[in-house]
Amino acid sequence: MSRRSAWLLALVALAAPATPARGERVDAALPSVVAVGPPRAPAPVERVDLARTGRSRAPLPDSPVELVRRPVGAGAQPPVVLADGTIAVALSTPEVVRFAQDGTEASRTRIGPAPAARQPVVLPNGGLAVLTTAPSVVFLRPSGKVAATVPLSRTTFPLSLGGDGSFVSFVPTLDGGVAVASGRSFVQIDAGGQLGHEATLPERERFAADLVRARDAWLATTQSGAVYRLKAPGEPKRLGSFGAGVMGTPALLDSRSLVAQSGSSRIVSLDLKTGSVVTRVADPGFFAFDGAFVADAKGGLWTTTTEGLLLGFGPSGDEIARAPIDRAAAAPPPTPMFGGGRVVPAPASSTRSVLLSDVEGRVAFARSGGKVGVRSPDGRVSIATERGCSSPVALLPLAKGKMVLACKEGAIIVYGEPQ
Repeated sequence: MSRRSAWLLALVALAAPATPARGERVDAALPSVVAVGPPRAPAPVERVDLARTGRSRAPLPDSPVELVRRPVGAGAQPPVVLADGTIAVALSTPEVVRFAQDGTEASRTRIGPAPAARQPVVLPNGGLAVLTTAPSVVFLRPSGKVAATVPLSRTTFPLSLGGDGSFVSFVPTLDGGVAVASGRSFVQIDAGGQLGHEATLPERERFAADLVRARDAWLATTQSGAVYRLKAPGEPKRLGSFGAGVMGTPALLDSRSLVAQSGSSRIVSLDLKTGSVVTRVADPGFFAFDGAFVADAKGGLWTTTTEGLLLGFGPSGDEIARAPIDRAAAAPPPTPMFGGGRVVPAPASSTRSVLLSDVEGRVAFARSGGKVGVRSPDGRVSIATERGCSSPVALLPLAKGKMVLACKEGAIIVYGEPQ
């Protein structure tokens, strides 16, 4: 090295500011190469995607028939579907089981001393993460083996994790980690197992729905109906309010429109830019929506009613389809109001139907009475001859022409085209 080069290097070293070194414990079991981006799987989370649209990229069957029925035990969490088409279920015991599409058991992993508090989530690297009641987050490799366990604070995230009636949201992040929200607390854990962004909702606010992924932040809906943006490194920012508590998890239809069901037969949209709320759907009939709505590829919404109807609404809120799919459900009669009006009671969450749409215009449904079917883009409704289950909890895409139904009584059912 020449004298001139050495002199320049010394000058740069003197000019550099002195920064104290900081070391963090790194778990050698966690991957050194991290996959990023949305999980590449048919159904990595509840309601299919991080926008919670309930819309499948894979086509659904036109004429569904039961292909496989597999018991998983009462108390099991709803499943998720991985990129290879296997179905992952967290049991009531501290185990996660993967099933092939023919119902055979592909793997079984013990996740520690405590069972799952929510269904697993699929990570960008193809593995799984499980939130347990310990409380802890367990990372599983794509092979199914445990990679690491990250404990959470019992003070911030109580041991019950939802057992006291509070809502718990557990989602994968785009950097390969996960985020947890419960009570007033929010925390992100990166792919290396380190705690990242932490936030606390204002006093008297509580998380009430799953987190929804926007372009560069998480959207959180509270028990009061308020919507907050969670983005590092700032504090939660209030974007607006639906005006009242909502039923289920809202869906992000585009960069500005967060849509939720408010009341028994009303769907409203919150403009994330202006904070204004407009009624998108208001059914004047004497019945209630009994299924969480799903969105189609054109911006329309689909839901079912207590009278056994499948309804479709266009982007402007006009009704575009109405099809009978079941006999009238046993719902309480409307309650008379002073002045002649009537209030339609919302169905209990345990009796709500589950729906699923695809990008080609099909809408699938599973009802508490056992009816399972698909409405094709041409308006034809095909009902499966086999009975589904009395308490459906999730309907997810599995592969092209296949879907899987999860039942609260402890079973998963695979539907596909007639063979």
